[in-house]
Amino acid sequence: PTLPSPTPTPTLPPSPPSPTPTLSSSSDKTKEGSTNPMLKQAAREFFERRERAWRPGVVLLMARALDAGITDEDGEALMKQRMLAEIVEMMSTAQVIHDDVLEDLEASENGNVAHRSYGGPLGNKVSLLAGDFLLARASVELAKLTNVAVVEIMGVSLENMCRGEIMQAQARVEDKLNTTYYTETVSLKTASLLAEACKCTALLRGDGRSSPNADAAFEFGINLGIAYQISADIVSFNGLVKAHLDGDEEGGALTPETMSLLVTALPPFALAAELDKTGELSEMAHRSFSEAGDVAAAIAAVEAAGGVALATEMAEGHITRARTAAAMLPDSVFKEGLHVMADYIVEEDQKGLQRAEWMDLQQKKAAL
Repeated sequence: PTLPSPTPTPTLPPSPPSPTPTLSSSSDKTKEGSTNPMLKQAAREFFERRERAWRPGVVLLMARALDAGITDEDGEALMKQRMLAEIVEMMSTAQVIHDDVLEDLEASENGNVAHRSYGGPLGNKVSLLAGDFLLARASVELAKLTNVAVVEIMGVSLENMCRGEIMQAQARVEDKLNTTYYTETVSLKTASLLAEACKCTALLRGDGRSSPNADAAFEFGINLGIAYQISADIVSFNGLVKAHLDGDEEGGALTPETMSLLVTALPPFALAAELDKTGELSEMAHRSFSEAGDVAAAIAAVEAAGGVALATEMAEGHITRARTAAAMLPDSVFKEGLHVMADYIVEEDQKGLQRAEWMDLQQKKAAL
């Protein structure tokens, strides 16, 4: 007998695609493909302040100076070195943003767009997020370099920045008056990032971690970074004193609190205090300039001791060490560029590092 044909299995219609879970509503300003405008604006503003982006400039000059500029401009090594330069500026800018929060800067001249838009605690929160946003971007770009040694070294430099920030925040009066403590703090907080980045330019071109090129690049960067901070602090000291002596309504007269928090931490004051055999500057600092006439007496004492000149000499000493390190590199126009950058660092008021737009704005303010 013929068996009946099996009944065909019915074909089921294809299942509709599962809906993709929505993690944010259409009004969410942080959804994929966009970033909160306030975070962008708060971060961008710091790229438009007084200084040019000189740190990535140094990193790129070092990258080209290491091989006298013969590297293929379209090659992978130089491409990664350019990425490293961008990472350095992002990390540095994030630190500046966080500094504004730590130092409670909310005035229009010193605070950022987040402070002016929100004010108070909320402005600080947005500032912190803007700094974290830049660090996150820097971390992503750092991973793209696909160099474990470079990632490790730059990670350590970020750790050093935090350690230096803590040293500065926790400094006691005797620490502020100790130039060795100041140099160690600056080395970690400011110079380490530039030094390690310069060293990493050598690693990205194939040099070893302890190679002569890597050591020379690090030595140049660490001394340039220290000299920069000393010179920047001299500019700050001169500005504070000038505003005080001129009775500048915007800057205001120096108060005992300002002297304790800011002025004593600057090299001109510390160096003058070290040379003060009477110990009066140290005594005034330890009593927080609480007695009548302490502020005026301290300013006069620093001027009499030549505190600014001593600090300038200190900065120039580190510039000399940086030049010695640069001398180990092959001769090239890029090596000359490193020397020019060293000149800018210790130039009066660091004019070579200032943005043209910022300088024009200051001239307009002075003309009013």
